[in-house]
Amino acid sequence: MQHKVHLVAANGDSEFKNNISKLDEENDFLLKVSQSCVINPDNVVSVDLAKRYVTFPNGDIVYFSRDKKKQIAALGEEQDQSR
Repeated sequence: MQHKVHLVAANGDSEFKNNISKLDEENDFLLKVSQSCVINPDNVVSVDLAKRYVTFPNGDIVYFSRDKKKQIAALGEEQDQSR
């Protein structure tokens, strides 16, 4: 039985059958930040490395695993340079 994936987008949200690992493999623009979550790094508004979470434009917060800290830190640096 496949798992359901909850997708949150700028214009709404939906659910469909898939799994996180397959979704991550099939979409190069997504970044897997934990066992249960992939994000679009282009939509990240802020990064808190101490508390290990990222914030999105709609106010949603997603926590990331410790082993993804370096990737998320690089993402935060890219955001600082673009501002």
